[in-house]
Amino acid sequence: MENVSLFDLVDALKAIVERNPGKTLIEIVPDNLTVRERMNVILETLEGKDSVSFAALFDGSCHRLVIIVTFLALLELIRLRVAHVFQSETFGPILVSRTFSLVPDPAELDDLDVEWRGT
Repeated sequence: MENVSLFDLVDALKAIVERNPGKTLIEIVPDNLTVRERMNVILETLEGKDSVSFAALFDGSCHRLVIIVTFLALLELIRLRVAHVFQSETFGPILVSRTFSLVPDPAELDDLDVEWRGT
């Protein structure tokens, strides 16, 4: 597996933006479009899957604002180490996966509590 650089991600984003030129007669902008909301959408997309393609995160997004906010959300998830991007083969598609579960196993919390108390 190869790590993906920020430049690889920007190149992939450029291809997605070029695929969606944004030339429409009526422009509808989502009212409540936030990075946090898009982070949740990405995490829901990754739920129960080993990985999804980078391009799949933008399927159905025809508005450039949605594409850019989704990209920023992905970068934030990577910064928080909740998501990981990689390529399974050289020149292969960029894949996105979760790095861990956001909801810890209760047994693990009990073990941590015991370690913290020193008992």
